[in-house]
This record gives sequence, C-alpha cells and structure tokens, in this order.
Amino acid sequence: HQPVRDFAYQLISTLLRASDDRIRIVFPLVLEATGKVFFKYLVDLVQRCGHDQSLQYFGSSHQKIEMSHKIYQD
Repeated sequence: HQPVRDFAYQLISTLLRASDDRIRIVFPLVLEATGKVFFKYLVDLVQRCGHDQSLQYFGSSHQKIEMSHKIYQD
C-alpha cells in the first residue's frame, strides 16, 4: 500500500502547487474519467464474486453515488 499512497500524495502535492489554471481544471476531470472506468469494471467483478453488499466503497451503491456527481450531468 505504501508505494501507491506515496504516489497519490505526490500527485496531490503537485496539483496543489500547480500555477497553470489549465492543469488545475483538467486534473479533476481526468480523475473523474479514470474513476468512471475503474468503477465500471471493479463493480462488475465485485458483483460476480458476491460481495456487492458487503464492500461499501467498491460495490454498486458507491458507483451510483459517483455517477451522480454533477460532472456527469448536462
């Protein structure tokens, strides 16, 4: 877990120090797009394994919350 956590913190640190507004706008959009793909496949796997209800953040209930973000609405 440590290498992934270190990478995430480094990425967040870089974003917080970004002075280019284009990066500050694009970065959250990229994270949301990545999450959309990630959850699509992960939730399917979790459901096939029979753990949809027991895994709060990796089940379909969390995916529904993620997809209700305003970024996905017109």
